[in-house]
Amino acid sequence: IGATLADVWSVVRAIADRAGGDPGFAGLAGEADLSQRSVPRRIGVLETGGWSATSESARRAFALARKKLAATGVEIRDRTDDPDIEAAEKAMADALPLTHAINAWEGRWPLNTYADLDASKLSAAACERLNTAEAMTQREYAWLIARRDAVRAAYAKAASRCDVFVTLGACGAAPVGLGMTGNTIMNVAASLLGCPALTLPLLTDEGLPVGLQLLGSMDKDAALFEVAAWVAGDVFGHTEMV
Repeated sequence: IGATLADVWSVVRAIADRAGGDPGFAGLAGEADLSQRSVPRRIGVLETGGWSATSESARRAFALARKKLAATGVEIRDRTDDPDIEAAEKAMADALPLTHAINAWEGRWPLNTYADLDASKLSAAACERLNTAEAMTQREYAWLIARRDAVRAAYAKAASRCDVFVTLGACGAAPVGLGMTGNTIMNVAASLLGCPALTLPLLTDEGLPVGLQLLGSMDKDAALFEVAAWVAGDVFGHTEMV
């Protein structure tokens, strides 16, 4: 989260240089030159498994954004005219439950250690997650990882012919109150895919900001930022975001 793309890149670059990413992963790739504002040849549109949860107003805002992108002359493809995108959409349709199951197993050991210390200090959600994990087997976890690999392979095939994908960054306007930040289903696909993703606050729903989410290819973080600079600055005219 940052005021500009340049601010965000500077911070994540500094973190990656010092700490890297998760074990076995570099965490960030490339050196973004936001003055390039890289113009994509082809943009893919993704609905992901969360599209049915989005508001009608948010979908209208996205449709207008799609028209604005198409007006630049960039080719826009989606599941209706690209079989590889359709295959990727089908593969990631259950991204949310698949991710929850993987996360449950991978969080099993820290959670059961905490439970042994004082289970009363765990939230109801954490206890439910631990119960799910302890009911799973290693073979089930192996199957989940194989499913994730298949989803990533389907996305990589579609991404080989698209410079970037766009979708909504949230289901709609932020909910009232502090009880929750909103449904996360529009964000989980990028986490499952392991690809770089960022959201630009370019759309509105009920008068409140909603993000246009951009997803890139794995290990092409800098390239995604350069396309985002073009989208925000040249297409939407929000140069202050760059």
